[in-house]
Amino acid sequence: MPRATYIPITGSVLRWAIDESGLSNSEFAQKIRIEPEDVQAWISGQAQPTKTQFNKIVSTLKRPSAAFFLPEPPQHLNLPPPLRRSVGAKDRALNAQELREIRWARRLQQLVGHLRTEDASSTPGLPRFELSDPPSLAARVLRKRLDVPLDRQSQWPNPGAAFGGWREAVEDTGVLVLLLQLGSDAIRGFALWNDAAPLVAVNTTFIPQARAFTLFHEIGHLLLRQDAASDEHIGRNRRLATGYRVERWCERMAAAVLLPAPAVSAAVPTDMSEDEAYQYARRLASRFKVSVRAAAIRLIELKLAPRGLYNEVVSQSVQLDRPRRNGGGGGRTAAQTRIAQVGRAAANRIVQAVDANRLSERDARDVLRLGGQGFQDFASLAEAS
Repeated sequence: MPRATYIPITGSVLRWAIDESGLSNSEFAQKIRIEPEDVQAWISGQAQPTKTQFNKIVSTLKRPSAAFFLPEPPQHLNLPPPLRRSVGAKDRALNAQELREIRWARRLQQLVGHLRTEDASSTPGLPRFELSDPPSLAARVLRKRLDVPLDRQSQWPNPGAAFGGWREAVEDTGVLVLLLQLGSDAIRGFALWNDAAPLVAVNTTFIPQARAFTLFHEIGHLLLRQDAASDEHIGRNRRLATGYRVERWCERMAAAVLLPAPAVSAAVPTDMSEDEAYQYARRLASRFKVSVRAAAIRLIELKLAPRGLYNEVVSQSVQLDRPRRNGGGGGRTAAQTRIAQVGRAAANRIVQAVDANRLSERDARDVLRLGGQGFQDFASLAEAS
């Protein structure tokens, strides 16, 4: 028998290519019919694929064969500069998981956008603003577009229901809203503009009140027609921070959407002392089921609280915005997890396209990162919703 020819690929490039594909190691191994341990051995450099296996790698990951011989992975290929670093206090390069989830979100966005364009769906109803426009004006226009009256907002029984209500209202405008478990040290969310399928993603590590603020902060970037990956707040003393004006605009716009001025003015005294401001911010946040940060920003914006309140809230944010204890995933199936992540709008669009033979089930499963049974369960859940 002829001896096998082994191909000396770069392990870190293979790792990058698999991450870019959205596949896990086990899913990738299944596609090219090897064991996951073999994939890990290639990545670590302890082994090399045969020529036949290498051809399968190239075919499965859809990368030029020459890419696998690069000395290091092109980490930021196909990512515009705004999505290479987080914007916020940390001002850091995004980690592998964040990059992977952003790339996956873009694949999902491109698919939904293509389907919407193909069937001539109406353009998502999201107005456009400039950084020179008052954030309060953008908030009034957006809130009117969302059609969430104050009495409806007050009837939501708890913060989780409130976030669900906001997400549904946003999805009804044509914006895709993803919920992703990115981790406590990761970005809070990101925004990806696309004419047919604008998208925002929210990190579910944080409490629902903080998620609502992140949701509208990222929508602020969409209103400005920007891509962005948002980290922790930048604070009021970091005037040289990257993107300071943009982040401040998005913060103020988000707070104004969640807390209409007349309702806020009616809920707090006009003569509160500096010592009382923090407690009133917490009461306001509880009443409107929003984050204390959103309440503080709004009180300051309406000149009902001193500016020092913001920094006081910032110092408490680690405790305020995170759950008091970590909860488990509740034993969700892969299909249930994916429905929760992508939202009903994207789920229904994809399932309907498969049913109409406009999209192959294989392609749908590939984008959704689901197996055969997983996709069938996903379709059933989407139809039930």
